[in-house]
Amino acid sequence: MTRALPDSLRELIGFGGFVLVKCRKCGREARFTPASLSEWFRSRRQRDDWKTIRRKFVCKGWDGEGCGSRLVEVSYVLEAPEPPRQPPLPRDDCPPGINPITWARADDRERKRLMRQLR
Repeated sequence: MTRALPDSLRELIGFGGFVLVKCRKCGREARFTPASLSEWFRSRRQRDDWKTIRRKFVCKGWDGEGCGSRLVEVSYVLEAPEPPRQPPLPRDDCPPGINPITWARADDRERKRLMRQLR
């Protein structure tokens, strides 16, 4: 199900991901969490909607590495959820009568024990 992204940073906090700010002039990128950006804007009593956010960013860095341009592109990048873990694939050397998944997870000592149980 696809839905539109919310209008403010406060509403984006539960989505997971980060805000990517990229300078259109020099290509410099910065990443922020929605929570930290929202806290920064609200502590200065400013709205945290997308229009206000785009106007406030200036390309600059700690050591003068930015170009000073206000032409920035603000986007939101969702983090992909981690895929569920899959059990290991069964090995070809599994003797008949033993569970292949148990055999694949077992170390040498456990395999010896499984072989003794099989006899």
